[in-house]
Amino acid sequence: MIDKYDDLISVSSGVLTSIIDSMFISPLSYDLNLIHDNGRNIIDDFVMKLSGEDNITSAVKHFEKIAPIPSDPLESDFGGTNYHHLYDFAHHPTPMGMFFSILTQFTGYAFGTNNMGVFKAVKIDGFNRSGFPNAIYEGTFKWFLHMISDVAGSSSTAATTGGTGLPGPMLSLLKEISAIPGIRAMAGKDKDGNYVFSETCQGLFNGTILGTRFDLRTELGLAYEPVRTKQYIPVLLSECIVCAFYSITRFAREINEKNISSVSDLKYLDFTKFLPWKSAELKRMRTISAVSFSTVDISTAAIVAYSVSGGDKKSFAVEFVTRVNYFGVGRLIVVGTGEIGMKLEKTYDEYGPIVERLTKETIPVNGDVKDVAEKGASSYFAIAGMGTPVGFVAAAIGVFKEIKTSSDEYKVAREERIRIERECDVAIQMLQEYRDEMELVVSEYMVEHLTVFGEGLDMMDSALESDDTDKFIQGNNMIQKEFGRDSSFSSQDEFDDLMLSDGDFKL
Repeated sequence: MIDKYDDLISVSSGVLTSIIDSMFISPLSYDLNLIHDNGRNIIDDFVMKLSGEDNITSAVKHFEKIAPIPSDPLESDFGGTNYHHLYDFAHHPTPMGMFFSILTQFTGYAFGTNNMGVFKAVKIDGFNRSGFPNAIYEGTFKWFLHMISDVAGSSSTAATTGGTGLPGPMLSLLKEISAIPGIRAMAGKDKDGNYVFSETCQGLFNGTILGTRFDLRTELGLAYEPVRTKQYIPVLLSECIVCAFYSITRFAREINEKNISSVSDLKYLDFTKFLPWKSAELKRMRTISAVSFSTVDISTAAIVAYSVSGGDKKSFAVEFVTRVNYFGVGRLIVVGTGEIGMKLEKTYDEYGPIVERLTKETIPVNGDVKDVAEKGASSYFAIAGMGTPVGFVAAAIGVFKEIKTSSDEYKVAREERIRIERECDVAIQMLQEYRDEMELVVSEYMVEHLTVFGEGLDMMDSALESDDTDKFIQGNNMIQKEFGRDSSFSSQDEFDDLMLSDGDFKL
């Protein structure tokens, strides 16, 4: 268990490094042309290094020569020169793009959408299917090399305009989703009969929506922005503070417990107890630090963005997005996932023995019946990973069903099999009743809380549209109340008074 000093250091490290972030780390750039150029420079350097050439034109020519793909001659069927990298799914540099590349090798068809956004398959004339190993090689390795040649543009445009490039993972996913019939129809059509979702993807790719081509180079430039501005420094500093404090305090505790009085006694130390590695206590401290960091960071970003934007919502959104520390958000997701994993593992460890004991106590363990019981218990581990009481009961029901059906498989004596099936039926009925009651309680709890959350969020959304600060605060307070939190203010005036007062301010 962590003590109050662990809590204090964890919170303090998050708050301190978040203040450092807001004071010394510059905001991300929202100049998409600059972001695109940064991504283009990264891509060009990568392509040249991989090819061994000293200029981008020669590098792209190198890959165009050694790695053509079958769907390239069909560019007129997939949007023409300007759009076939977007419309032809085999030109998407994603796992889905690789899937369609491999599918082309086995079918002789290219897959993508037409100009309207409708999915289609086009037969490749003169295509000769090869054996399985070669098809996999062509559809993966050569496809990857071809992506490298296209990402920087064609050999005739790479050194000048950069060409059309390739859609990045985000735009590729949007384009693939836009081809799903139900989703495509929901978005509707424009006046020319083209599907709006597909047209939006096209507008992003050609730059008419954002003023810059939203291709892989732009997406890479966006991902590089937090690195360029060194957002990782305060996050790493926060991690170092927490890990150092954890190691020092646990090292001192270990020395005290082992009565270490000389250098030679150090060999009795258990290093696993103070090294910052695989410790539940350290995970909890890192989680507290990450939450503190992101809470202050996001709050500060919102306050500064509101001040700079002058009340303009679009300007506020841009300023807010560029001031959030995304390394901090990523760290919060990672440590939060680890915390959830610990909870599930603990629940799994608690319920596992119960199910095994329940199974073995209900069914006498002898002869063939032992095999049935063991198989029933093992089935629990295949279905009980839900980590909740409802999941446990569902798993237990599955155990008894498995035992009942397995008694035939193991050819248990008729009388014994009848007894087993009868007892399993009783157990299943009882457990089903428990499960129904638990699901009712859970559903009532969720409905009660989600209703309040929905009302609070609707109120906040309405407040943003009407620029009503007091209404926004009221909606926020409704949600906080559901979490058992008391708000320090209930209106803009109370907030102003709080900020101007000399009293303590608690986040």
